[in-house]
Amino acid sequence: MPFKGKRTGRVLMFVAAAALCVGAGVAAGRLPVWGLVAKAAPAHAVHYGQKAAAQGITVHGWWTIKVFDGSRLVREQQFENALSTQFGNGGHAVLTGLLTRQYVAGPWQVTVHATKTGGTEDFALSSAADFAANGPLAVNDVNHHTVLTGNYTAKADISIATVATYLYPCGASVTPAACVNVNGSYLFAFTNADVTPNVAVSSGQIVQVKVDISFS
Repeated sequence: MPFKGKRTGRVLMFVAAAALCVGAGVAAGRLPVWGLVAKAAPAHAVHYGQKAAAQGITVHGWWTIKVFDGSRLVREQQFENALSTQFGNGGHAVLTGLLTRQYVAGPWQVTVHATKTGGTEDFALSSAADFAANGPLAVNDVNHHTVLTGNYTAKADISIATVATYLYPCGASVTPAACVNVNGSYLFAFTNADVTPNVAVSSGQIVQVKVDISFS
């Protein structure tokens, strides 16, 4: 019995000392209070939420319209237009077709709708070999951007109101080198935009159009 009493006393002293240490740790802010500790969210849940906010692929169609009177720049306007998705032959459809190898890329076309006194003066710039456009359209890869450029000389005083880009892909059986014509190709409206404010152009002035298509 004496031996048991001594052991019991030592146990009680140890428990009391431990309680004092824990109490001191809580008071000093080094240990949490039992029952008040919030369960931490799993690390993967926080990581997933942060990545979800950054997901997405955006197509940018950055336009620069410059108006020249001879060699003198008289006006410049820049704006971005959106991927055309309102119709079945929109930009989203042609991108899907190209990525799944249903189509091969063909000629590009830029169209501009302009108003004038008593009517309209629309013009088109095209890279197609068989399309009688109002001017040629150059298509280049510049640092992984698709850049379309062309010029048009106004035949009257006009006001540029809307713009669009079109792509004419061919079927998968046609080689890219042979897909250079509008005839036999499909028509897809890639991007479009309303121009606000409208761009005023006087008769005889040169309209220089540049479209920089990129992805982010």
